[in-house]
Amino acid sequence: MNKVTTLLLQLLLALSPIVCFFIIKDQLPDALPLHFNASMEADRMGDKNAFLKTLILLVGISIFTSVLLLNIDKIDPKKKLSEGNAIVRKLSWTFVVFIAFFALAIQFIAMHGNDGSAKKLIPIAVSILFIAIGNLMNSIKANYFIGFRTPWALEREDNWRKTNAVGSKSMFVAGILMLIAILLLPAAYAASIILPTVIIAAIIPIAYSYWYFKTTSKPL
Repeated sequence: MNKVTTLLLQLLLALSPIVCFFIIKDQLPDALPLHFNASMEADRMGDKNAFLKTLILLVGISIFTSVLLLNIDKIDPKKKLSEGNAIVRKLSWTFVVFIAFFALAIQFIAMHGNDGSAKKLIPIAVSILFIAIGNLMNSIKANYFIGFRTPWALEREDNWRKTNAVGSKSMFVAGILMLIAILLLPAAYAASIILPTVIIAAIIPIAYSYWYFKTTSKPL
């Protein structure tokens, strides 16, 4: 599948929440959720026009991400990501699918109410996103856009390789732990575990990258 075909398919997927909105528009309540807090409670409401603007923003982010990733070989100074790189293409699909699911999920929540099962939709999607990215990051080559781009990892190839291997594992494990907790815990607590888990998963490879740099650098 060439880049143009991939981009067109991703564009269609990105636009699917907008299509869905116009199909179910008359079934939606007048007050719709525009923002959710850490516990997945709707803390800002708006009318259908405001809701549509939110969906359009999400679609714009999805399309921008798709175009950026599929053309990253042209803008990355390191030039180590070749055109059509399989990992980058999989990442682009991962993000486009996630954003489309997110946009569809908030419409489901709007239609069916913010009950326990609905509250868990987005946290489950986030945990699966972490699992998917964790599976892919281990093989990504050094670049300035994707991966754990610490100063020490960008400086040396071995640091990049080891840092992203550790980061890949931390994200994968974080995704698994989040998914298990979300499925087992009551909805009121499920979403609240995401932020601390994400922070820990991000700190581990950053700390490792610095530690590896300090332990492998030759003294002056």
